[in-house]
Amino acid sequence: MGFFILNQYLLIKQIMLEPQELKLFNKILSKLFKKYDDGYSIPDYISEVDELLGSDSYSHEEIMFGVFNFFTNVLGEDPFDYAGYEEDNLLRNNVSDPYKILNGTGWIDKYFTLDTFIIQPSKENKRKVPKSVYGDIQIEGNKIYLICDNYEELSILFHDDDRDTAERVLSGDPDIYGWFDVDFDSDVWDNLDEKSLQHIKEYIIENNFIGRQFDGVPGRYDEDDPYGDGLREDMLLDNDLLGELIENESMFGNLALELKNLYRWAYESAAESELHGDMMKEVISVIGSKPEWDMVKSKKEGGSDKHILKFDVTDKFMEYNINYLECQGEFPQDNEYYFLNVIEVLLDCEGEMLRTPDMGYFYPNHIKVEEYFNDNVLGNL
Repeated sequence: MGFFILNQYLLIKQIMLEPQELKLFNKILSKLFKKYDDGYSIPDYISEVDELLGSDSYSHEEIMFGVFNFFTNVLGEDPFDYAGYEEDNLLRNNVSDPYKILNGTGWIDKYFTLDTFIIQPSKENKRKVPKSVYGDIQIEGNKIYLICDNYEELSILFHDDDRDTAERVLSGDPDIYGWFDVDFDSDVWDNLDEKSLQHIKEYIIENNFIGRQFDGVPGRYDEDDPYGDGLREDMLLDNDLLGELIENESMFGNLALELKNLYRWAYESAAESELHGDMMKEVISVIGSKPEWDMVKSKKEGGSDKHILKFDVTDKFMEYNINYLECQGEFPQDNEYYFLNVIEVLLDCEGEMLRTPDMGYFYPNHIKVEEYFNDNVLGNL
């Protein structure tokens, strides 16, 4: 019951004129409408009413509310059909809160509908199927889809400070952190599983490292190589010794560097995967559905088919257009060519732009890093 009372209260607050005042406006406007027989524009009606009621008796906003209410609820016609040359800027240039008038008079419910955003088939536009006014909206039966060429396009939903990170993550760019130092012992060697260790040992044998001489690093290898035979195959059985040899011996310089690079790649990949998943959860919470990949067949002979991302925005489409109008005080279809930009502007207007983690404090899941690293060793060494 409390919710109903609250809504009634909000509705009353939207209305600028009392019932008796609306009756007065309707009476005056009915006479003017008959007198001019549709020959006047909305600004003309506003001017006439202002003059008849007396200067400063009602504000410009209140008079416009009365005129819109008359056309919307008495005549049952869209006031913008009578707006004439000032149609596009009628509200924007004359009132501080266009939404208050449009919503309070019921204009939004009656005339700001899905049809507002659809170009219907006609001989003039030579279309066979309905098309949205937005270039990234596709209509399929009773479904409305937001179309993106790739994930990277969604980065515009993120705050300016985070957009570079969002672009790189959503585009699948593995170079999120750039070059960073890798500790061979704790980062590389401690994260190798048995399969990877065995693979490295086989790599050493296959690439003819057995028998190569050591650099003579003091102390550690004397007892393992008392006769100066160099690397022996039995030395590969001691994992700790092998790790020290790869880290310190010049003959393993390229191998040690490659293992460090494979770890960097794993770290970046794990971070990209985790961040991409978290960011897409945020995007999906805003757009209202998970994306699906679809293919667009090329219309040109020999042309390439194109993969696209599709979001079902059927349930969010009108909500976001109306919220844009309320927040911006302007019609979205007059200002934006793409629905994704409608969402972007709305998020910015509401102070709800998406954010990414602070990369200075973000560390990917260690288990995932280890998993990616071992996959890299097995697949790329």
